[in-house]
Amino acid sequence: MPPHSSLNSSLTSSRRVIVFAGVCVLVGILAGYTVISYVLKNRRYQSNFPLSPKMTSITPSAGTQVLNVWTSDDPTTGALDARVTIVEFGDFECPYCLEAYPVIKNLRTQYQGTIRLQYRDFPVSDAHPHAQSAAEAAECAHAQGKFWEYHDLLFENSAHLTREDLGKYARQLDLNLKMFNQCLDGRVKADEVVADFNNGRALGVNGTPTFFINGVKYEGALSEEEFKDIVEGSTQ
Repeated sequence: MPPHSSLNSSLTSSRRVIVFAGVCVLVGILAGYTVISYVLKNRRYQSNFPLSPKMTSITPSAGTQVLNVWTSDDPTTGALDARVTIVEFGDFECPYCLEAYPVIKNLRTQYQGTIRLQYRDFPVSDAHPHAQSAAEAAECAHAQGKFWEYHDLLFENSAHLTREDLGKYARQLDLNLKMFNQCLDGRVKADEVVADFNNGRALGVNGTPTFFINGVKYEGALSEEEFKDIVEGSTQ
């Protein structure tokens, strides 16, 4: 075989190897993208901390730790003698708290007289730059008796939480703007929000949303069916 034929054959083989390697790299990138997309799509929990073990069942097993997380001063709605108490540690800028919001709102309506709900602040500020100020604004609204209305506006407008936005929501609810602005701009509720966060950490909260249902911890945005199973199981 002439020398140039051998050279051409070698070059052809090299090109095949390069093309094959390129295809392998492309397939690897696509596979990695698919896996990452699936994981992100199915995440229902926002955390910047090492996670504690999650419950593998919505039915607590024997020996599950029951914690006293209820407070006398955090915003509460529902019957005082309710058989089911739900305490949520949440973040107004957390996408998984937003996912849980309509579920909780529906439960508040569907199980009136059965559920008592309390909201506690857990702003994950490293991930959400507006979470702390939004939490403080909600506490300022709470001081005027409009926490839950303000809470709902924050979640329904969670992509718009600038200082201007926070003032706009106060106006929508006819809050006393002078009192609200003094409260928010003076950071009057900052210590209260931080105290909730620190207390949550002490209780084992590692991210949002975290729920304590009759004192038992559940992490992540539970579905409406999961909540109903827990609530109805707790009332039997």
